[in-house]
Amino acid sequence: MGYNAAVAPFDFARYTDEVVPAFLDLLLTGAVAPWMQPLFDDIDDWDAAQEPLPTGLDWRTHCHYLDISTLSPLAIERWTTHLPAIQTDGVERCESITCPLRMHCPLHVSQDEYTAQTLGMLLDMMIEVRCIQPPQFLGRSINLHFYEDILEPLDQPGRALRLLFSRLLSRGGVLGTRMMGPEGIQGWLTPAETQAFADDLARLDVMLADATLDEIDRLFKASQNNATNIPFAEISFSRLRATAVVAVQQGLGLLWGNDLLYRGT
Repeated sequence: MGYNAAVAPFDFARYTDEVVPAFLDLLLTGAVAPWMQPLFDDIDDWDAAQEPLPTGLDWRTHCHYLDISTLSPLAIERWTTHLPAIQTDGVERCESITCPLRMHCPLHVSQDEYTAQTLGMLLDMMIEVRCIQPPQFLGRSINLHFYEDILEPLDQPGRALRLLFSRLLSRGGVLGTRMMGPEGIQGWLTPAETQAFADDLARLDVMLADATLDEIDRLFKASQNNATNIPFAEISFSRLRATAVVAVQQGLGLLWGNDLLYRGT
């Protein structure tokens, strides 16, 4: 059991300019962009896809649960201080009593979760095939708490970093509770947030502060063979930092995913 945690540079501009509009058009009209068709061929085999996907959902006009430009729950976008990262249980589903879509919108708490799960997996796949570079493996079944010993010395400066960590581990709960557990895209950071994230990580006193991804790869292999005394948390954290640096250099955001379907770790 467990999952492979990984991070990857994330093309946020392509996500907002291409993936989000295609997803919203699908929900409104049922239109499937040509690049999406292979994903639907895979969905046909999923146990979760027991009902046809909904259409006629004009989220652009009516949804006040999401930031429609990013499909991120507004509750997360309004965070100004650190909140516990949401990894297994997703985010609370919409409880609106006035939205005209609530009787057939899969985000609403009154609706069956299977459709929301199917949509969530579809969105994950769309992001994976269009928006991310090859993931960098961080470890088995890890989350923010895995790095607590590294983050613990921080006080006030650490609050902003923990908020970014929370978003990195929470925005992927876009379609509510995930029946598949902690797998899938957990969250992401915008390019500006990734720059701030990388800057904050660079200020931490870690053993491998200047290590490149190639050097960290060698240490990962050494740790698997018990051939290094460097704690695995330090090696993993350094790969996270180095991946954030690569993303910044390319003007990209950063994405965290577990057991990604298409861009395996």
